[in-house]
Parts: sequence; structure tokens; C-alpha cells
Amino acid sequence: MLVYPKSKFIAWIYFDGAFTILVLLFSGLRFYQQRKLRPLARSYVVGNVAISLSNVCITAWTIVSAFTRMEYIKWEENPVGYPPPWRKNGHFLLWLAGYWYLICLWLIKLSFISTYFRVVPHLRTWARKALYITVAYVACSFVVCVLVHSLYCRPATINWIEGPSRCSPWLSVPSLSVMTAFNMSSDIGLLIIPLLVLRELHLRKVEVFAFVFVYAIGSVSIFASLLRYIFIRIAYRNGLGVRPGDDLAESIYRSAALDEKIKIWTTVEYSTASIAFCLPSLRNMMRRGGCRAVGVQIEEREMVSSGTYVSTVGETGVTGEEEEEEEKRDGSQAELAPGIGAAR
Repeated sequence: MLVYPKSKFIAWIYFDGAFTILVLLFSGLRFYQQRKLRPLARSYVVGNVAISLSNVCITAWTIVSAFTRMEYIKWEENPVGYPPPWRKNGHFLLWLAGYWYLICLWLIKLSFISTYFRVVPHLRTWARKALYITVAYVACSFVVCVLVHSLYCRPATINWIEGPSRCSPWLSVPSLSVMTAFNMSSDIGLLIIPLLVLRELHLRKVEVFAFVFVYAIGSVSIFASLLRYIFIRIAYRNGLGVRPGDDLAESIYRSAALDEKIKIWTTVEYSTASIAFCLPSLRNMMRRGGCRAVGVQIEEREMVSSGTYVSTVGETGVTGEEEEEEEKRDGSQAELAPGIGAAR
């Protein structure tokens, strides 16, 4: 009989835990960097609240997912009937987790939007209009995804019944295609916004590398969403992993293997998006660790793009008091280039 190794379930628990720790670490660095910024601009407050709530969602899902995997491990010792995650309560929890996942992802998108309102200058009317259009589309995409998740399987109770007649919007190609399309297109829209004002900046070579690196981290989230969709679509064509002649236990093991692949790419998706948003927190950490020692003053021109920033550097000395004052000014304005003005 086919058996899904216990070691793999344990490995996936550690995998989720490691990514969750990274998310919380980078979020902690972000808040640590802002500790002297008083008062915080409204965009900072909105971004902080959104990313904090998303962290709660990520942490809660990691705990629930670990508990589910442990239930599978216990069931393997005596594989009779359905394992707890496949019973009515387990399916109901998974249905609720669909809302949890959507809320988590769109909270991270809200974090990026709050930053864009700070860095896209009012004087660039065309860029500002593009931002408003993107915000409206992101909001509409959230509503569409929630409606699809809520209404695709009718009546709603069919989402959590036991047996092969169960329906799930996340394992059906039509509904999944709609939600993935809106999710990915809204992410692409958010990635485009910073490019509209990028040419206003004069980036040095090292800054270009930093921009590309952080932009790539944010793009991994889109790639993970696409891969998850591909895995599910292929599995759907192959009967969701179930083969003719399989008994109940073997069908469950094959489906569990598919579930784990889906969970892996879901973890990568929301974790990389959250980390990309928080990456600029490393900026001042690195400056305090190295630039003070060599007497370099950094006059920042901040722009966040999926967690990206750029700066210009002047070769003048700086004291500790001046550096603290400079950190406080970071939260009050974000200039893109001389003459463009502060985005408030």
C-alpha cells in the first residue's frame, strides 16, 4: 500500500515554520527601523497595520497547517476511514482558510499601496492617475475572488461534506482560473507602478542591482501563484491524483501529496510578498553598522517598489546626532529627486 512518508510531513512543518520566522524577522526589522520616527505619516501607519494583520494570518495558518499534518501522521498508524482533515470539520476549516488566504494576500497588497501613495508625487498627474486605477482594480479583484470562493459551490455546505461529491473552488479549474488571473494581474499592476517614476531617479550601478534584486523577490510571489495553478490544473486532468484501482487509503495518500505541493507554493507566495515589502528595513541597519564608521552621509531619495529603495550618496562626515535627525526625517517625507517635491 502507498504510504506518504512521515518524514515529509515533518519536513513541510519545518518548511512553513522557517518561512514564517523569516516573515516575522523582516517585519520586526521594519518596526525597529521606525522606532524613532514620530509622528508616523498616515501611509506608514496603514502599511504597518496591514502587514501586522497579514503576519497574524500567516502565523495562524502555519499553526493550523502543522496541526493538520500531525493529524495525518496519527492517522497513518491506523489508516481506517477518512483522516481528520478529510472529515466534515476538516473540510469546513479548509473552506474558511480560503478566506484567510485571500485576506492575507490582499493585506500585503494594501501595504504596498500605502507606500505608493507616499512616494508617487502629486506633480506627476499621470502616475497618480495610474495609481488610482491600480487601487480600484486591486479592490475589485479582492471582491471578485471572495465572491467566487463564496458562490462557486452551491449550496455552501457542499464545500465541507465527506466523500467524492465534495466541491472546492480551489480544486476546480474554472473557479481557480478566475481567482488566479485576478490575483496575478493585480500583483503585476502593483509591480508596474514604481516603474512609472523610475526614470526620474539617477541610479548608480549598485542601486540598480539592489532594485532588481528586491523586485525579483517580489516577482517570486507571482511565480509561486502561477506554479500552484499549474500543479492543480495538471492534477485536475489526472483525477486529482487518484488512480483507478486505488483503495481509500491510497487515494488519500495521493491527494495528501498534492495538497502538500499546493501548500508549499502558497507559503512561498505570501512569504516572499511580505518579505519584499519589509526589505527596506535593512537599509538603516546596514547604514548604522558600516557607514558611520567610514564617515559617509547618506542623503536618501526613497522609493519603494515591492520593497525597493534608492539613494544618493555624498562624501561628507556625519555625527551620531545628525544621523538620528536624518532617520526621523525619513518618516516625514520621501523625495524622489530634487525639484519633484515630497509625496505626502
